[in-house]
Amino acid sequence: MKRIIKNDPPKWFEDWKRNFEYANGRKAAYKKDFPQNEIRKLRGDLLREQGYICCYCMGRLHIDGSHVEHFRPKTRFPDEDMEYGNLLASCQGIAGEPGKDHCGHRKEDWYSARMVSPVSPDIEQMFHYGLDGKVYPSGRDEKRRGAKEMIDHLGLNSYYLVRNREKAIEESGFFDDEYTEDEIRDMIDYYDHMIEGKYVPYCGAIVEAWKSLLG
Repeated sequence: MKRIIKNDPPKWFEDWKRNFEYANGRKAAYKKDFPQNEIRKLRGDLLREQGYICCYCMGRLHIDGSHVEHFRPKTRFPDEDMEYGNLLASCQGIAGEPGKDHCGHRKEDWYSARMVSPVSPDIEQMFHYGLDGKVYPSGRDEKRRGAKEMIDHLGLNSYYLVRNREKAIEESGFFDDEYTEDEIRDMIDYYDHMIEGKYVPYCGAIVEAWKSLLG
């Protein structure tokens, strides 16, 4: 996964919540009270914050076909269903279609105390990406067990994602030639940062591949 650097909550979002509470005498509930046009606006803010990649699989996201993901599910943590720090943008996967059921649809209301949020400083050390496109748990003890749970429950080794990560590594030029150390570091820097506000899809897997050439 690629660590997500959360910004301060959008002012319009905090104003909307404050105005709703003033008018109704209670806090807003996401599913019950938050209008669809505002959800779309929030989704846009989250997409820009994440560089238009899914918070779990790092696949490309668009305003349509993505959704606002509650890392801690709103059904189990109702007090956090409108907390900006708990909100991410996720792809939907394709529910029920073999090989493509992953991320938002697959997770649904699943939650484990071992899970680590994509905003955590530790998140990138918990997963290892192979040149074959597969993702493996990394780290030690609870972190490793948490990573394995996330891989399994989010479907991060679905056929669709493995194929796309392997293809992304190949298309980065990884297998094309021999590179100098400076060229390798330039490639790492390129894929590790947003380009015109967007990350390259599956950038975390690509960066790890190139880092492997440094020994």
